[in-house]
Amino acid sequence: MDDDEDNNDIPLYPVFIPPTNPKHTFFVKGMLFISLEQFKNAVTDYAVHGGWGIRFKKNDKVRVRAICQDGCKWIAYVAKMRDQMTFQMRTYYGRHTCTRTFKNMRCTSKWLGKTLVGELSDHPNMTSSTIVKGAQEKYVVHISRSKAHRAKVCAQDMITGNQAAHFTNIREYYAELLRTNRGSSVLLNVVTVNLPIEEIERPGRTLCPQFQRLYVCLDACKKGFIACRPFIGVDACHLKGHYGGQLMTAVATDPNDQLFPLAFAVVEAETKDSWTWFILKLISDVNAGSQRRLTFISDQQKGLIPTFEELMPGVDHRLCVRHLYNNFKKKYPGLILRDIFWRIATATYYKQWDRAMKELKSVSTQAFEWVSGHSPSQWCKHAFSVYPKCDSLTNNMCESFNSVILDSREKPVIHLVEDLRLYLMRKFQSCKDQMMKSEDELCKGEGASASIGVDAGVGAGASINAHASPYENQPLQSIIPPHSAASAETHSEGGANAQSIANATATTSTNAENGQSDPLPRGKKSKKPRRKAIDTPWGKIKPWVSNVPLPEIWGPPPSWKGNSSITKETLMATSQIARYRETFNILGSQESVDAPPSFRGESENGKKGSRG
Repeated sequence: MDDDEDNNDIPLYPVFIPPTNPKHTFFVKGMLFISLEQFKNAVTDYAVHGGWGIRFKKNDKVRVRAICQDGCKWIAYVAKMRDQMTFQMRTYYGRHTCTRTFKNMRCTSKWLGKTLVGELSDHPNMTSSTIVKGAQEKYVVHISRSKAHRAKVCAQDMITGNQAAHFTNIREYYAELLRTNRGSSVLLNVVTVNLPIEEIERPGRTLCPQFQRLYVCLDACKKGFIACRPFIGVDACHLKGHYGGQLMTAVATDPNDQLFPLAFAVVEAETKDSWTWFILKLISDVNAGSQRRLTFISDQQKGLIPTFEELMPGVDHRLCVRHLYNNFKKKYPGLILRDIFWRIATATYYKQWDRAMKELKSVSTQAFEWVSGHSPSQWCKHAFSVYPKCDSLTNNMCESFNSVILDSREKPVIHLVEDLRLYLMRKFQSCKDQMMKSEDELCKGEGASASIGVDAGVGAGASINAHASPYENQPLQSIIPPHSAASAETHSEGGANAQSIANATATTSTNAENGQSDPLPRGKKSKKPRRKAIDTPWGKIKPWVSNVPLPEIWGPPPSWKGNSSITKETLMATSQIARYRETFNILGSQESVDAPPSFRGESENGKKGSRG
């Protein structure tokens, strides 16, 4: 190649190269630019960092004229060169005769958003007030909070992509979720817009269906719920993105009393129709493996209570006492009413609850009527069903889950769902790693008979039988109270069971009828006088049995009639301690415990009947 040809490639005028630091931006007459956009960006950086009030007086496709404030002689004019796709600065005068401006019109939200990309990536929770303060300190310019918010939105779009573009890719993400998480439930609802012919033929009008709802329940959550209590909290929270919406969540409690997310859905609003759609999908997923009776707790969301009344009339539905008290104190404030309200909610038996209700009535009749308007089975601990094995009064598990995903609620829909999926995957894998470290019978490493479940990429499953629930109905064991030396010997030798206790009881009854008595299992002879024998269905029994190990009682107290019909709920409603005490009452104890009032028989005239 000749030297003449090399010299022809060298431009006769300087080419603009964006500096590393925008403060060092400078211009000269004859400078070449690749495009008018490059020139305008360079002028914007020069104006903002220098504090000059520059504006574009002429701005079209082939030329741009930039001038400063009124009275200032600074000017820059760039136009397209003939027969070239290059733009050259034809006129330039770089001396300013004005002062700094603090309301710079060149500091737009779009330009400010570009400068915030790095900071917003490191600090996603940056507020608009922080952006206003940072712009004032760094660029000595005053901006409004609305401009700061628009700048933050622009920066988020540059980081995560345009939110409108996420909805165009929602079908691909929907198919990818089903492909990588086999057995999961992913449902996408769209709305087809019905428009008149005139509107359809309008140029630029799209006929694409609009996004409405997205429901996700991973297969790992379905399997893991088999080992959880049948107690589910449902809640909804606002999405903070450009298009808004609501995020509905369902959270359960695992055997370690930790939150266990089940399903979530992105819906357009919190209505009766959306709640009905979500609850139906939830029940069909989590209750398909084992037909268990579910208990729900919620915060009195809009449309949720009518949904439960129509879909599942009579379902065990609790109300969050914290939110219920917030509604109560709006009408009846005061510390006394607050203390009484919480005593009513936390009362563990009927008499304690009745005393608190009478105290509330004596303090405020209106407050008593307001509280009486809510069913005790929905918010009072003493009236809770014992089947779910949970006496939680608040919906804290859903509130905790909402606080965990607080940052994700500002992201577009695909990034939101992906963050939730990654959170569940990491949570299940963390639980699996902790379980694999255990050396007990639950998990013995590689040769464990029970493991936490499947791979973390799909999720963790149940740690027990995949088709058996610990809450299924089981046959009740018969109750025979320990009362003889023979039963004490049986326990001391390590063979305590129901059959040995029954044999010891029969031997004692025979000895009692013949006038014989076995020596009591006491280490030292007590100086206290012995009590007389007591007549029981098993014969005459001596009361000194306090040092005899008690068997594990899983049936009704012995005072109940043997031929009465007792359900498992009735059985579990009476606590273990109460049944032990009633057992000792038969053996001669001084303390007597009555059955819960809700299980007392009522005659037709309203009088109390005998316990059945």
